[in-house]
Amino acid sequence: MIINNAEDIWMKNVGMKNTFPDLQVGEDSSRVTIESLKTEHPGEIKQSEKSNGYASYVRLLGTQVLMNKCSLSGDNAFYVSTANTTSQLNVVLNSTFAGDGSIQPHMTWSTGLLLDNCKLNQGAIIIRNRGKAGSGHGWTMGWSVVWNCSAKSITVEQPPGATNWCVGSSGKYEVEDKGKSTWLFMKGSPATPTSLYQAQLEARVKLARGQGDTGTR
Repeated sequence: MIINNAEDIWMKNVGMKNTFPDLQVGEDSSRVTIESLKTEHPGEIKQSEKSNGYASYVRLLGTQVLMNKCSLSGDNAFYVSTANTTSQLNVVLNSTFAGDGSIQPHMTWSTGLLLDNCKLNQGAIIIRNRGKAGSGHGWTMGWSVVWNCSAKSITVEQPPGATNWCVGSSGKYEVEDKGKSTWLFMKGSPATPTSLYQAQLEARVKLARGQGDTGTR
């Protein structure tokens, strides 16, 4: 499924099996909600169908995309990926991923990804500098947050001029640099609020209704 040239839309309760890619939200799309998407990949994806050796099931190329309560399964894959500077302010919330794949921004400075209460028991969360990989992908992400997630392994690297935070998340940390006190918080212990996305949404709603404290704004 491809969503292009779209604003303020949603899709809900869609199931897919052995499709590739499952879903792509294009660069010219924004404010898209994807809820209760379920995809399964019990079959092996051929090498010719993969991107740089890995399948990418969901590609978030647009802005302000919310994935909520989604379930993806399969091995040797990017469950969710972003690409370049058009991928901004996207959220993956309350979602589960089964298999040895990863959630991994793909290339060239996407910004503002929130992974909130995502579970990858056998998979990985990887936010890093991909260097000369592919076409020279370089830094994949800046200003991202991994919040109350669990994964088999977690890699969160720090680009120049930006920060990627990891809060309340559990897994084997592959990278813990000397500046970890500035980006790594409550390692292995759930943080409060339970959901950063939900807390920020509630705060915005209160502010819009005139109930918020605007003294510091």
